[in-house]
Amino acid sequence: MHTDLVAALDIGGTKIAGALVDGRGRILVRAQRPTPAREHGDTVMRAVEEVL
Repeated sequence: MHTDLVAALDIGGTKIAGALVDGRGRILVRAQRPTPAREHGDTVMRAVEEVL
């Protein structure tokens, strides 16, 4: 069985949003965290990892 899945990631100034989307465009899972915009890059990347 072959399943097409795409992980989408949007890193913005106020929030980091992510979703897992199937081949038909249906969102299967979504997550969101505030962007720690005033923090160091390592802190931003930890927020990205939490979303993923």
